[in-house]
Amino acid sequence: MRKIEDYADILLLPHHKAKNRKEMSLKDRAAQFAPFAALKGYEESLDESNRTTMERKILSDTLLEELNQKIIALQEKIKSQPRVKIIYYSPDEKKYGGNYQEESIQMKEIDTVQRVIVSTKRKKYPFDYIFDIQEEV
Repeated sequence: MRKIEDYADILLLPHHKAKNRKEMSLKDRAAQFAPFAALKGYEESLDESNRTTMERKILSDTLLEELNQKIIALQEKIKSQPRVKIIYYSPDEKKYGGNYQEESIQMKEIDTVQRVIVSTKRKKYPFDYIFDIQEEV
């Protein structure tokens, strides 16, 4: 085993600094030892696979008729741009299924040709994805 005396000739020498290179900052030196993601995108992939979606519910004939009656009643009031609470199915863009969402909107028009409700913010709600709609008072 070596003793400290074995290094006496170099122990008190000043620290070597390169003449042709700028000294690295402590932040940059620390970054060399920072953890890194060996599997790029792995965490995002896990998050995506854990995200849940649901199937769209098919309305019974009775509920479908009730929804149609509500839309017809709102069509008669469309000039006053009624405010409604709408529950609709929103398909997921990345995987099978989607989720139900609820929004309070102000209606601008009901397009029976394209079968959509259009809000004053120009967002379209397809009839086939509407689960329920109720006029707000």
